[in-house]
Amino acid sequence: TVGVTRNLTEAKARVNKFITAYNDLVTFNKDQNAAAVAGKASIARNPVLRGFFDSMRSALLDDYTGSTYTRLAAVGIGFDAKGKMTLDEDAFEDAMTTAPTAVQTLFSTAETSGAFGTLAALVEDYTETGGLVALIREQLTDQVSTITNRLNTLEAQLAVRRRALQQQYIAADLAMSRLNSQSASLSTIGAQYRLF
Repeated sequence: TVGVTRNLTEAKARVNKFITAYNDLVTFNKDQNAAAVAGKASIARNPVLRGFFDSMRSALLDDYTGSTYTRLAAVGIGFDAKGKMTLDEDAFEDAMTTAPTAVQTLFSTAETSGAFGTLAALVEDYTETGGLVALIREQLTDQVSTITNRLNTLEAQLAVRRRALQQQYIAADLAMSRLNSQSASLSTIGAQYRLF
């Protein structure tokens, strides 16, 4: 006889793992915003990061048809006042005990339905080859290349200017040396023909 039972502990552990990952993203986003406010290096104002974060939160709050449960909040997945995701374990366990198939449908990883299917498609849009992250990385690489080329040009111009100024200084120093020499010669001649 083979008995099959649902592993509620494992299901809860996987949901908690996702919640931890999402909360890490929230913390990263807040750290970037704080750095931007403090005038430090930050990607908080990058439209790709903001767009991804907003799209992900929208997907988590969205309605999903095809199940008794249409929102993640109905199975205990919600948000606290700081925007971090939380799990009401009692509500989750109750939903998993009374209607596990409905919870599975809500969580479905099929791209056309379910909260996690929508999230998977969203993440793929950003991370796939030619996706938004690759596009922004290419743009940033081009910007760095342009800035580097401009810095190299300015350094070359500064080197030319430095050489010109050094030559002018050397010429002025030689002229001063000659003038000092001539002044000494004139003083010597003047001393020989003093009337008094």
